[in-house]
Amino acid sequence: RIETIRIHKVIPARRWRVLRLITRVESFPNFMPNVKESKLLEKNTDGALTQWHIEIEGLPIRWKQKDYFDGSTFTLYFQAVEGDVFFTK
Repeated sequence: RIETIRIHKVIPARRWRVLRLITRVESFPNFMPNVKESKLLEKNTDGALTQWHIEIEGLPIRWKQKDYFDGSTFTLYFQAVEGDVFFTK
């Protein structure tokens, strides 16, 4: 079973600036208190491999995910590939 989570948020800023900010994975703990650690493990032209550690109501959750960037639509997709939150096809 494949789960899909869609998040849509309107941010009053230029699209390229928003995409650039959300692809700076290591900065997430600075503005999201539940993100304890986020690391960029690998990067290529259309995406990245990232590692996450968050806490939700005191429960630690860790995973790795593949991030895919679509610059033509200013869209970010990701798929968890390992860890506590992880789905396979």
